[in-house]
Amino acid sequence: MPFTITVTDAGRVALINAEHTGTAPVAITEIGLSETAIVPDPAATVLVDEIKRVSAISGEVVAPDTIHVTMFDDGPDAYSMRSFGVYLADGTLFAIYGQADPVVVKTAASIASLAVDVRFVDVNAESVTFGDTTFSNPPATTERQGVVELATIAEAIAGIDALRALTPAAGRAAVLSWLLGQDGSGSGLDADMLDGQDGSWYANIPARLGFTPLDAAAFTANAILTRIKTVDGAASGLDADLLDGKHAAAFLQAVDATKFGSNSAGTWEKRANGFLDQAGLKTGSWTNEAVVAVSFPLPFGSVGEIIAISVTPVVSTASIYRDLWCQVISGTVTKNGFSVQLQADDGDDNSLQGFYWSVRGKQ
Repeated sequence: MPFTITVTDAGRVALINAEHTGTAPVAITEIGLSETAIVPDPAATVLVDEIKRVSAISGEVVAPDTIHVTMFDDGPDAYSMRSFGVYLADGTLFAIYGQADPVVVKTAASIASLAVDVRFVDVNAESVTFGDTTFSNPPATTERQGVVELATIAEAIAGIDALRALTPAAGRAAVLSWLLGQDGSGSGLDADMLDGQDGSWYANIPARLGFTPLDAAAFTANAILTRIKTVDGAASGLDADLLDGKHAAAFLQAVDATKFGSNSAGTWEKRANGFLDQAGLKTGSWTNEAVVAVSFPLPFGSVGEIIAISVTPVVSTASIYRDLWCQVISGTVTKNGFSVQLQADDGDDNSLQGFYWSVRGKQ
């Protein structure tokens, strides 16, 4: 964008030689920066609201009336420059420029660079020199932009240069070369390994499993059933007739929970809880105070396991039931049976037809 730089009155005076016959050489050494949009004034001697001066400038005479000026600022400052002033070596404000819009916007991480071609209408450009003509663009780092050198493909494949930048072509060649070389001991990656194991480890299934698996053809219904039937015993690790570590004998079956039986002496019932109930009917013709022996259909294990005995008389006439009774005789109870004494108040025991008996105990 072309713009007009105003040479100040003080700048013109500096160019006039002592004999007032022409121009004297002057050296431009600094450029002052301001964020204020100023209106250039030839009478100005300082830049209004100047925020900093940059000494990293360079330039050259490109024509008898034109100079090329370059400013460079890689500092950490952030600003929006709208005006600038050109200073001579003795501090004289040589030229000035300003506008409303920013000329340069710089962030803390960026580099500001300004290049200006200045054409003088009535000043000999060859009388102007520059203080610092040797500054160079800074190298690029991870913190700021700058100049970098591009790596060759060989340098990219070597992968040891920390300064040169990769192009897409060099990066592709380097990655392909690296992948093709990643195999074998010492590489850190063995391309023919899966989870750290070579292919032979997966091929030798018996060695890996610790046993030889059955052939698929052997898995018929009969073969599987035979296999299940043979998996039993302490050494097999699986006992087929165990449930929660217990044999079938530890569990009760519904059809075997209670067992019944009978004979001429009476009936019995073996219960799942271990109790044995027995009962019977004793009939006959007895005299008063007769003693009648009762035999159990199924003997108990011992006398001490008998819990209770009861007897109930059977009479022929309802009117005399209260005059007849029967009772167990103490000391006669054994594992095989007991004795009952018959009694009648009126001495007439012919009405006693018999008695029912029952006993409970443990087998």
